[in-house]
Amino acid sequence: MYSKNHIRFLKLLISIIFISAALLPVFLSVSQFMIRNPTTKSFSVVSASYTTHDRIQIESDDDWKNYLEFPGNGNASNPYIIQGYEINTTYAWGITISNTNAYFIIRNCQVKAGLVGIRLYHVASGTARIKGNILKNNSWNGIRVEFSERTEVLDNYCSNNGESGIRLWGASGSRVENNTCLENNCGGICLYYSDNNIVRNNYCNDNKEDGIRLNNSIGSEVNYNYCQKNGWNGIFLTNCTACTISNNVCGLNLYDGIKLEPVEEMTIISNACFENGLVGIRVYYSNVINIDDNHCNNNGEWGIAIAYSSNTAVVNNDCQNNFYKGIFLSLAEISEVRDNYCSGHTEDGITISDSNNIEVINNQCEKNDLNGLAVDNSDTVIIMHNNFSLNRNNGILVFESIFCTISDNTCERNLLCGISSFSTTYSYINDNTLSQNLNYGIFFYSSNHSIIISNIIIENSLYGVFLEVSSMYNFVHLNYFIDNNIGGTSQGWDSTDWYNLWYDETSKKGNYWSDWKKVVSFPIPPPELPPPPPPPPPGPSEIIPPPEIPPPPPPPPPIVKPGYPIDGPYSVMDIYPLKIKNL
Repeated sequence: MYSKNHIRFLKLLISIIFISAALLPVFLSVSQFMIRNPTTKSFSVVSASYTTHDRIQIESDDDWKNYLEFPGNGNASNPYIIQGYEINTTYAWGITISNTNAYFIIRNCQVKAGLVGIRLYHVASGTARIKGNILKNNSWNGIRVEFSERTEVLDNYCSNNGESGIRLWGASGSRVENNTCLENNCGGICLYYSDNNIVRNNYCNDNKEDGIRLNNSIGSEVNYNYCQKNGWNGIFLTNCTACTISNNVCGLNLYDGIKLEPVEEMTIISNACFENGLVGIRVYYSNVINIDDNHCNNNGEWGIAIAYSSNTAVVNNDCQNNFYKGIFLSLAEISEVRDNYCSGHTEDGITISDSNNIEVINNQCEKNDLNGLAVDNSDTVIIMHNNFSLNRNNGILVFESIFCTISDNTCERNLLCGISSFSTTYSYINDNTLSQNLNYGIFFYSSNHSIIISNIIIENSLYGVFLEVSSMYNFVHLNYFIDNNIGGTSQGWDSTDWYNLWYDETSKKGNYWSDWKKVVSFPIPPPELPPPPPPPPPGPSEIIPPPEIPPPPPPPPPIVKPGYPIDGPYSVMDIYPLKIKNL
């Protein structure tokens, strides 16, 4: 038998388990909220009692013996410790260590110098740690690490320095974590020619240039950083390869939240880029880029912009209320735009311009002031499984493009048309649902050699399909026309004579028309009879009366064919309108 105390303990344990399980989703949702709705990270400097010290200059392992006040012996298990000093000097370096192999830690110091607060130069790989220091008002950098690999730069406070707060050059394999870099005259954290670094959980705010900058880096990670209110970009990478930028908060920067130019094999994932002056995420002159699960909202121009780039995947991003466009691809090739949400822009949700071999798949673009999707001067664009609805112009606009496939999209309740095509050739438009658009379901202007097949075109205020001036050699076949242009005489319009076909002569199938209730026929007039021959002239001595001309035979009855009339200046017909069961 269990005792009463034992039973009470079990009840308490069970209650704790249930409460923990109930709170787990709350904790997860809070963590998601933080990355989407960041608050200002604070840095508090713990009050410390510093010991005043002259500048520290160590240029070889032998120089350590000049500083007997530093505990340790330089081994990995017992490094030299430089700790708790206040250094204020007009010399170039407050603390400078170079050409050493000994292990050492610089921590909890406050340093101000003529150029750089703490400088490492050519120290052995993995021997140095700079932790918990305050470096303010240095003329160059707060911390400067050169040609010293696997250095740890942790928990430092660098502000109001004349150049960058923290600068690494040739320091591959280093960790730069939990630092605060504020109001520096150039960047917050800058890495040059350093590979396989980790730049994590730093706070880089109000710097005059970039919050974080990487130049010529391979395989580095930039994640969980806060980069806000910087004078240039939140995060900027140039000439970098195979880096990952993830879970950063980049807001309120004067230019872009995240900018890459040029780079290769990059992953940009789960970042929040909001209210930047220009673009949330910008990628120019780059190759093999994955932009996934980012939130780019309320930026001054575009949410995501890709230009002069190839093999780019823009996937599962949330782009809302950016001033011009949600996602903009220009001069791009062999790229995909998939599973994104784009809403509330003054222009288009997604724009593809001057690009080729682009796939636009399974996106939702609604409530944009122009179009859900605009394709301009592009070649071989596949547009499939998207929802482009409630936009103030068109669901899809295709302009001066060639070989576009528009398949299985939903375009509903747009204020102009479901699909509009201007000066476009060789489009294949099939299996789309075009419903309740304020003008036309499909509108063609000077667009040729296209196939419009198997679409559901329903309850559009004007014509279901409208083929305007110079739209020729188009094939409109096996579509459902249901209750379009209510009160009009037809659900289709064709401005040409015989250049477009509204039926297939081989299969004897046209389209389904909901208002086709009886046979509508048109006459084919019989051929005209030749005029009778003139009578022979009279002879010289007699007058021959003219022969009697028999009356012409009655004309044959007109040839009629059943059909559905298409409005327009010519008598265009769908000769083989279908009942719905025939489709």
